[in-house]
Amino acid sequence: MHVSSRKLNSPVACPTSKSYAARILILASLVKKPFHIIDLPKAQDTKDLVAALKICGLEIEDGLVRNSFPACEQSLSEKVKLPVGEGGTTIRFLLPFLALGQKEYQLIFAEGMLKRPMKAMYQALQNSGVKVIETAEGVNIQGPLDHRAKLKIDASLSSQFASGVEMLKVAGVINTNIENLNHSQAYFEMTQYCLQVVREKNTFTIPVDMSSLAYFLCYAVLNQDLLIQNVFKSDDLQADSAIFEILRSIGAEFHFQAQGLQIKMLEKRQQAFSIDSRDCIDLVPTLIYLASYLDGTSQFTHLKHLRVKESDRLSEMINIMNLCEIKYVYNEVADEMMIHGNSKHQFQINKIDTADDHRMVMVASLYLKQNGGGEVYPGNSVRKSFPQFFEYFS
Repeated sequence: MHVSSRKLNSPVACPTSKSYAARILILASLVKKPFHIIDLPKAQDTKDLVAALKICGLEIEDGLVRNSFPACEQSLSEKVKLPVGEGGTTIRFLLPFLALGQKEYQLIFAEGMLKRPMKAMYQALQNSGVKVIETAEGVNIQGPLDHRAKLKIDASLSSQFASGVEMLKVAGVINTNIENLNHSQAYFEMTQYCLQVVREKNTFTIPVDMSSLAYFLCYAVLNQDLLIQNVFKSDDLQADSAIFEILRSIGAEFHFQAQGLQIKMLEKRQQAFSIDSRDCIDLVPTLIYLASYLDGTSQFTHLKHLRVKESDRLSEMINIMNLCEIKYVYNEVADEMMIHGNSKHQFQINKIDTADDHRMVMVASLYLKQNGGGEVYPGNSVRKSFPQFFEYFS
């Protein structure tokens, strides 16, 4: 995919949050009332989840969920095949959801998902009476969950395990025990908020995605003034809203206005920053790009969870930084990275072939655009979260 050196055409519009969408879709499919979801994102992960829910018997049209699970189950003797794509959130939420039913479900993963951490959820469900069998293609699961057993989950590798279990409370499963939830706390709080919304209301509008917003903000603060016309406030329930704290720390000027979010290009790129990556791990690659072009040394701590995303993002970012001749030091023992930024940095290459990982492709595109343009592969990866990305950044 080609990336030019052209500045962005202002104003721009930011996609809505697939994190909110996944939670609201699952919860809306469990409550025994119609529920209307407004502004579902066009992300492939969201499309895959909607498709899977429809196969399970849910009636979903234009964001309106008309019936509920497991009441919608039919023909209990037939195994149901569910292609679930490459969304870790999708799979980790579907597993406990499907455990409420009685049918056998065959989840078929995209190849990359076979390497992602899932065993904590498998073990938790098995201990609660659910049949779970790993296969070469993914996993087979058959409930029903024993409501008398305590559903105990280890969330040390992913807060999504905790959220998947927590959402069962809307269906009356309250005997749960979540352990080692020591990172991504904001995402769990988002889950609890969504649970409350679905209990109390019949409709919900999906907020703008802070992770996607960060690509606009980090590029703009280095290159141009920009108006993001559908952003009117931050969202503390999205971990990547930490981008606003970082922008303040480096002296960036931005304002929420009636027309949207206005951000100004930095007059001087002389303020580096420090961040604990545990609670905003998806934001880290974008912040590494930003730090690369700020004079001074920026510090990133607690990076190990980058290794268990759609790719080993720590290794991929190190590879991208090497290709782009960024000066950095990574201390694996301390799990700390120092980025030695340079506001005038230029590098030689004009092509980056990175992992089939949407966030790696998008951050590689930012580096190339900053450097005068080039080619990035595999471009189709962005459809997972931000399918319109190259409409803005090409």
